[in-house]
Amino acid sequence: MKSNIEGLNDNILLTVKEAAELMNRNERTIRSYLSSGQLKGIKMGREWRVIKPDFKEFIKYIKKRKISTDLDLMESAKEEINILGINALGPLHQGREIILNKLLRGIDVKVLILNIDCEEFKKRENKEELKNNVISGRLKAEYSASVAICRDINNFNNGNYSNPGSLEVRCHNSEPICAAVIVDPNGWGCCSLNKYPDYANTRGLMGNLNLYSKSENPENFTELLNYFNSVWDLADSVDLSIK
Repeated sequence: MKSNIEGLNDNILLTVKEAAELMNRNERTIRSYLSSGQLKGIKMGREWRVIKPDFKEFIKYIKKRKISTDLDLMESAKEEINILGINALGPLHQGREIILNKLLRGIDVKVLILNIDCEEFKKRENKEELKNNVISGRLKAEYSASVAICRDINNFNNGNYSNPGSLEVRCHNSEPICAAVIVDPNGWGCCSLNKYPDYANTRGLMGNLNLYSKSENPENFTELLNYFNSVWDLADSVDLSIK
């Protein structure tokens, strides 16, 4: 009887444990992905073997996920996470435990948000909130929530671990054009890009989502990384201490 893995080399087959480590998931989750067909694999007796995904397969995988792509990217980070947004509330609120876990592992996190006191923030309030001549105050509330979440994360991170990563938050005054999560720019490098719609009464996350890798889309990836770094360098630090 012919083997059902004839033609496949051992170096492109992963155990469930190896796949879980590669994709930063637990083994039960990997088996669920295999059973549902989200990951390609074969059965060897009673055990699964995962066909090692290349980057394109990984992109297909995270596009199919029901949870946010930003959180998937944050989960995959091994060295650094850079977060950009008007207030970045989504990644910060939903990704709080991910960030804490990454800091525990020595991974650095940078958060870049819009200065609540600058002219561009007022323009964004008018664009997103103005209805019946009233500004609701949602963006200011989200800004306050984001800073509070970062202070909470920093409070739990500070002094609790022997070699924690650093969490730094800065505020910029530039026109906000996109939200993004950039992971491991000096490593494998991947980013999600969400361009903000440019018309009234729309929220940032209503824009289209794009995914770029350093290897597959080097120009797009480098352009976004350079934009983040240029805005970061001119931004002001936010005090995360709790007084």
